This record gives sequence, structure tokens and C-alpha cells, in this order.
Amino acid sequence: MEKTESDLIVEVLDDLSEEQLDKFKHKLSELKKIGYGVIEKKSNVFVASKIISKFTKKGAIPCTADVLRAIGEADKAEELEKESNTCQGASSATGPNRGASAAGMGDPGERAPSPNYELEDGQHFVDKHQVALIERVTLVEPILDRFLEGNFISREAYKNIQVLQTSIAQMRKLLHDVVFPGGKVFKTSSARF
Repeated sequence: MEKTESDLIVEVLDDLSEEQLDKFKHKLSELKKIGYGVIEKKSNVFVASKIISKFTKKGAIPCTADVLRAIGEADKAEELEKESNTCQGASSATGPNRGASAAGMGDPGERAPSPNYELEDGQHFVDKHQVALIERVTLVEPILDRFLEGNFISREAYKNIQVLQTSIAQMRKLLHDVVFPGGKVFKTSSARF
């Protein structure tokens, strides 16, 4: 039976000591991902389901890996991503969307980004295509809405970007002031939007 994102996250959380698990929950809260009070005394299954419900199946593994790295568990983060890519590779090789490009865009012959949006050359999708994103994304407000809803930005940052006159200026400010400083989780979230 194929492992789900939830299975993978629960396994890595089960592998943490009690102290490491507490650090993980605090860091998850500190990074404004999920409130500490919501997960403090909850099971690993509950924590995994909260991560998936907030970041979707595609974003849950990168989010979990980023928090693991933030608490000094880079090996566990890499192991989680590797196992996730292995599971994804197995399902995509037999799944109905085999060979489809990411988000249904671009040349069908192009290699789609992996679930964490790292491309074959090791660059993140958002880093590699930042100029095209700035020039081509014309509806920035729905992206801002998603970032606000997910607690990735404050209302003040939202307003500071929203008041800019052009979508180019809005997208440039969003990328340079929010997405890039936020790291891999923010890049992956913006790529999904």
C-alpha cells in the first residue's frame, strides 16, 4: 500500500523524541503556520492532519521539512523529502497525469517541478522564473488573499502591496519582500497559487 503525505509526516514525527516534538510544535507556531494552542497536546496524527489541511497535500511535506530544518533536524527533513519524492514518483509514473506539465501550463515536453517545486537543476521554480512571474502575473490580489488567509503576511504588508499601481510593482514587492525572505515554504506556496 502506498504511503500518503499524512503517513510520511506521522512517521517522521513519531521518530522525534518528546523534546524534539515539542520544539517542532513551537517552531511550527513561531513560523505562524499553526497556532501552538491548537496542537500543543495533540497526537502526531492530528498535527499531520492540521499541516495538510492548512498547506494542502502538495505543501505539507515542504512545510514539515522546513520546520524540521529550523529545529536542527536537517537529516530527517531530507529523508522525509526523499521518501515523499519516491512515493510521488511511483504514483505519477502510473497515474493519469503522467507527463503533464506543472499546473497544466507550459510546454508539455517540459519536466514538471517535483512536489516541492525544485527543478532538475536544483533551483526552485520561483527563483528560476521570477522575472516571468513579475511580468506575467496580472492578478496579484488573489495571491495576496491566499497569503493573508494562510497567515503568511500581515494585513499591513497586504495593504502595502495592494496599494501599488501596477501588477508588476505588486508582484515584485510580493516576491522580494515576502516570498524570498520567507524561504522554501513561501516559494512553494506562491508557486501553488
